[in-house]
Amino acid sequence: MGLKHGYKFDMANRTSNQLSAKFAANTKLIGNHLDGDGLYLQVREGSRGISKSWVFRYQLNKRVREMGFGALKDVSLQEARLKLAESRKMLLDGKDPLYERNLKKSISVPTFWECCEAYIDAHKSDWKNHKSELQWRNTLKNDARTLSALKVDYISTPLILKVLQPIWNTKNDTARKLRGRIERVLDYAKSMGYRAGENPAAMKGNLEFTLSTKPQKIVHQPSLYWKELPIFMKELRSRETVSRLALEFLILTATRTSEVINAQWSEIDLIEKRWIIPANRMKAGKEHAIPLSDAALKVLRKVSGFHDQWIFPNLRTNSPLSNMAMLEVLRDMDGYKDKVSNKPIVVHGFRSTFRTWASEATNFPAEIAEAALAHRNSNKVEAAYLRSQQYQNRISLMHHFAQLAEGIYNNGQILKFKASSRAL
Repeated sequence: MGLKHGYKFDMANRTSNQLSAKFAANTKLIGNHLDGDGLYLQVREGSRGISKSWVFRYQLNKRVREMGFGALKDVSLQEARLKLAESRKMLLDGKDPLYERNLKKSISVPTFWECCEAYIDAHKSDWKNHKSELQWRNTLKNDARTLSALKVDYISTPLILKVLQPIWNTKNDTARKLRGRIERVLDYAKSMGYRAGENPAAMKGNLEFTLSTKPQKIVHQPSLYWKELPIFMKELRSRETVSRLALEFLILTATRTSEVINAQWSEIDLIEKRWIIPANRMKAGKEHAIPLSDAALKVLRKVSGFHDQWIFPNLRTNSPLSNMAMLEVLRDMDGYKDKVSNKPIVVHGFRSTFRTWASEATNFPAEIAEAALAHRNSNKVEAAYLRSQQYQNRISLMHHFAQLAEGIYNNGQILKFKASSRAL
C-alpha cells in the first residue's frame, strides 16, 4: 500500500527509549506516556481497575493513525520497541503497518458480537464465578443487539447513543454497566488492530456531553431491623441444616453470600480466631481479614468434619452450597420484613442490619464499621492510615454484635460501647 505523503512524527517524538520497564510496571498515572518515536504506554482506569497497553501513533496521508501493540501484561517494553521498529520500517518502505498487519494475518474485521465473544473468552478466567460470564454475554447480546452484526470498525458514537439513550434514565444501572462493557470490547478490538482512533463508548470527553452524569441510584436491600435480631436468631437456631449454619455465620461475620458459600477451611485461623478471605473472592479485589467471635467459632465447630475443603458444603453434590440456599432458609422463616419498605428481608440485607446497629447503638467510628464490611474508603489519606488497621477495635465490634445476636442486650436496649484506642 503506497503512501502519497509519507509519514512524519512530531518533534517531541524524536527522542527514543524514554520509559523504563520498572516505570511501566509500577506507574498508576492515568494517561499516555511517551517512550519515543510514537510509542506510548496507555494507562487507563476502568470499572475493573487500571489497565495498561502499548499504542503506536503515526501520521499517514495527513491523518493520525493508532495501532495497538497489546497489553503490558502480554507485551514487554522491549517487545513493544521491537514492534515499533518493524512498523517504522514499513512506513519507510511506503506501507501502512496497521493495514499490513491485518493483511498478514489474512483476517477480515470481525463483527461486534464476534469481538464480544473473543473478549469474554480471553477474560473469563479473571472473573470470580461463572455468573459474571453469563451476565456479560446476556447484557451485550440482548441490550446491545443492534450492534451485534456490525463490523467493529464501523461502530461510532451515534450508534452507541442509539443503544444507551432509550434506557439511560429508566434503567440507569443496566445502562451504565452496558456502556462500560461495550467500551472494554472496543478497547480489545483496537488492541487487536481491528479499529483505530478514540473509543466511541468512552464516557469522559465523549458521552458525558450527551448522557446525564447523575449519581447512580443506590438500591437498598430489604433488611431486618437490628432490635429484632435476637428473636430472629433464636428461631434460626432452632433449625439444623448446613444452610441455616451458613446464614448464621454470614450474619455474625457481616459478609456476602458468595464469600460464605465459597469459604474454605484453609482460610480459617482458629488460633488467631480470624477468617482471611483472599482478594480474588472479594468484591473490592482486596484481601479481607474478619475477627471471629465465639459465636462464629461455635458455628465452625458444628460444621467441622462435613467436608475437607468447603466449610458449608452441599452434602448431596460434594460442592459448595448454591447461592439460593440461605435465601430459601429466609423464605421458610416467613414474616420478617423491612420496617421501611415492608418487603421480605433478603440475605444481603443483614449487612445493613449490622451497619445500622453500629451507627445507632455504638460509638465506634464509622471507618471501623466500614472496614468490617470491607467497604472502600473514599478518603485516600484516611485509607492509607487505616492500612495499619485498628484491628483490635474490629474484634471488639464483632464481639458486641455477636452478643446482640445472642440476646444478651434485652428489649433492644441501646448501649454505647467504648472503642479501643489500640491499633495493630
